[in-house]
Amino acid sequence: MDNDNFKIKLRPFNLIIPLTIKRDDEFLYREAERRLNYVYGRYKEQLIGYEDNELMAIAALTFAYEVMKKQDHNDTKPFAEVMEEAIEKIENRLKEART
Repeated sequence: MDNDNFKIKLRPFNLIIPLTIKRDDEFLYREAERRLNYVYGRYKEQLIGYEDNELMAIAALTFAYEVMKKQDHNDTKPFAEVMEEAIEKIENRLKEART
């Protein structure tokens, strides 16, 4: 493991997701976690009767929509790549948790 990398635990959607990241990226990961939990919490309050997995999907779609919308205005390719990688890691952890 590179000295620039270290392990953190993020808690999106009340799940514990361990990640190995670059130190320089920690703030962005923690901010993404905070924003994702905020959006998820807002939907949970507003959309009564939805299952947690549905609320997670709605929150993820909200973020994906924002990324797509901003791609037309800014060069967000690096951000989109990081988000895709993070989403893939979260999906893998969810699959592991189900088995």
